[in-house]
Amino acid sequence: MELFHVSCKQYPIGYTLDALDFERTEYHANAESIGKAWIDDSLDASRPQGQYPKRSKTLFAFKFISHCAAFADNRCEKPIYYRVEMANPVACPMCLLSFMKKDNDLLNNRIAHEYWTPTLNWDVFEYLDTQMKILNIFDASAPFLAASGMMNYMDDYHLAQARFT
Repeated sequence: MELFHVSCKQYPIGYTLDALDFERTEYHANAESIGKAWIDDSLDASRPQGQYPKRSKTLFAFKFISHCAAFADNRCEKPIYYRVEMANPVACPMCLLSFMKKDNDLLNNRIAHEYWTPTLNWDVFEYLDTQMKILNIFDASAPFLAASGMMNYMDDYHLAQARFT
């Protein structure tokens, strides 16, 4: 499946990233540095059996470049956008992460169930897979892209707020 990915790192076209080659993925290293790795650990503990990769050992992508642009890493002076291919991505509603509470296992279990097996009408999915192939470098400098992606995210945020608060 062709998707979009944003990174601080530059990769050559045709290169295949394998999350299992990294001690920690770029995303998970950042989650650890800001004290949010517990979210990945909680979701990983609740993931269904089968082709569901661990969040702590996965690569992330989005279906639309606008969603990528909305969540470009602020640590990068100039994020790099890629069109990528993932063979077996799992689609999960991204906004649910904002509603997890460190000391609320009951809530986190409800959120984890919806995260791994979505039943509601979400707009912004993060796609998880352990591998992705770089197909193209993509220009996402148009300012409206991030605003468009953030509008979709806010629709999801309001849906999650109604269900999980």
